[in-house]
Amino acid sequence: METDAKFEPGKQLAVQKTDHKFVLIDEQWIWRSLAIVCVSVCALVAGVFCLLTGFGARGGPGIRDAWRRVPGGTAVRAVLAGTCGLAALGAGAALLVDGIV
Repeated sequence: METDAKFEPGKQLAVQKTDHKFVLIDEQWIWRSLAIVCVSVCALVAGVFCLLTGFGARGGPGIRDAWRRVPGGTAVRAVLAGTCGLAALGAGAALLVDGIV
């Protein structure tokens, strides 16, 4: 297999066969994609929070008042906080693994 990258002679590489050639498999994209998805989930949760409460609008409530105004009360607040928290942890873990691997 020909490649522009420099590898030691005899090193085994993970490749995938396409229609007419072999391509290197880069596993780093998996962790980066997971981090991007997790950060996107955090942004989505923040957007839903703002839409539900009016937080961030001119003359809208402050963060404490907005948090208390979430429709659905404690259950919805727990879902929003849990989803955002888990997504943030997932993004951090994915970036950490990406740096280690």
